[in-house]
Amino acid sequence: LIDLRGHVDRLERSFHPFGELHEGLKCPRPEGAGMSARGPLDEASAREIEEQLTTTHRTQVSRRIPVPLPRPDFWNAVSDLLRSIDLQLHEAVRKHGFDLRVQNLQRRQATIRRVASELARRRLVAMIQHASSQSLRTPSSIAQPTELASLDWSRHDPAEREFYTAMMQQMDRFKLAVDWAAMQNGLP
Repeated sequence: LIDLRGHVDRLERSFHPFGELHEGLKCPRPEGAGMSARGPLDEASAREIEEQLTTTHRTQVSRRIPVPLPRPDFWNAVSDLLRSIDLQLHEAVRKHGFDLRVQNLQRRQATIRRVASELARRRLVAMIQHASSQSLRTPSSIAQPTELASLDWSRHDPAEREFYTAMMQQMDRFKLAVDWAAMQNGLP
């Protein structure tokens, strides 16, 4: 068998909590890092956020427009969930070393990160498609009854709204740069 005590000891030291003494040094907490003083999420909250993430991802996969989020602070909740798992991992490694519990937490963390990344990518692509469809409609397509519904921003994250607004501004710049109105309407 391989003796991993030295490796485990180094890894445990690398997982030290910010703001605590570490080898005689006080390690300041990076700005915005970590959770509030409440620590890890309780198991019920963590499972609820994880379920909301997977359900929203499953719904978004088959849609071309961004689906409403289950809560207004969705991305912050996902971030809290991942921080909570980080704290649990730290505690598990510190108390038990690398055991099955740590492996399961690492697997769960990797899955949540993958699903969150895929959901964010799909949502942003859907927002780009929605913005470009709204912005680049021709005069004849505006009168058609198959108009795209506008997004209900109370059901989406504020950061997503900022992204969408910036995308619409970029679309307007693009239309000016290529003289979109002349291309669509012809010469006066």
